[in-house]
Amino acid sequence: MKFLCDKTRTLLLLAALAAAFPFAFLACEKMEQAGEKPKPLVEVAPDFNLEGLDGGTVSMSGLKGSPVFLNFWASWCMPCREEMPDVEQIHRIYEKKGLKVFAVNSKEEAAAARKFLEGAGIHVPVLLDKKGEVGALYKIFGLPMSYFIYRDGKVASSIIGKMTYQDMDIHVNEIL
Repeated sequence: MKFLCDKTRTLLLLAALAAAFPFAFLACEKMEQAGEKPKPLVEVAPDFNLEGLDGGTVSMSGLKGSPVFLNFWASWCMPCREEMPDVEQIHRIYEKKGLKVFAVNSKEEAAAARKFLEGAGIHVPVLLDKKGEVGALYKIFGLPMSYFIYRDGKVASSIIGKMTYQDMDIHVNEIL
């Protein structure tokens, strides 16, 4: 009997989420039509110190003065894998204009990240958030998730989900 109750609760929860989704979508659509954009999840980029896959250390405070694109990802995440070539392209094109791009690997061993990157020919600088502590500061609740940060450390936008090159390009040009 307990199984039926748990199953019923799960079905009701899924039905409620499915019913709420169109309203959330419409709210975002109305904001876009009104010329508004959603507020980022955090207003000022929290400071962190993370080890890079290359062995160096990067801090957010050390990046002040540069526009920053942080892409939170994991090698097991299929949308992350699919968008990584576009992150690579953004990195190659905008690095010369001062943009700092970092792929922040979430809760994985360095070997897993390295294996994917080498196999895909990706050379974006990777930071290792082994315990997910930086992800928690940035309110990461799903992958991929990206932050576009102005030179002064204020967050321009936080994007949940997979982006295309064109999406990234729009956000990058806003922070340059």
